[in-house]
Amino acid sequence: MGKIINIGIIAPKTYTVGGYDTESFERKSIRKYINAILKYYQEYEIIGITGLANGVEQDFAECCIDNDIKYLVYLPFQKQEKYWMNPIDTYKDLLDSSHGIEYISRGEYSPRKMIKKQKFIGQHSDVIIYIWNNLKSNCALLSKLLATNKPIFIIKV
Repeated sequence: MGKIINIGIIAPKTYTVGGYDTESFERKSIRKYINAILKYYQEYEIIGITGLANGVEQDFAECCIDNDIKYLVYLPFQKQEKYWMNPIDTYKDLLDSSHGIEYISRGEYSPRKMIKKQKFIGQHSDVIIYIWNNLKSNCALLSKLLATNKPIFIIKV
């Protein structure tokens, strides 16, 4: 393998992207795009970066596992598992399969911590997979990410 490259995923709230159903059309389609992007960078040693939230961030971790790619989990707050809608065993398995876990913020949930997580992943990624759901609330972060001149794959749902 050659150069190490960090590929991070930034996704909006799960209920806006195919919900909690892992077999929804949206989630299946996004997984296909994620796998294609990972294959595009296969000449590099890829490190995946995810916040491991329900939905697409979980799908990203599973795509990393399927492609034998190491991934790091940056949790936005402590006790995120209290908000996990899928079976808790899935969450624990994904944490156990990761190559490192860090908390970005102390304490429990607040919306500000989710924004901080997205910014953190953007800052620590060489390549960004950005799931776009057409909500204006995501425009400011996307504009800042585009200004970094990092490769950004925008998957519109």
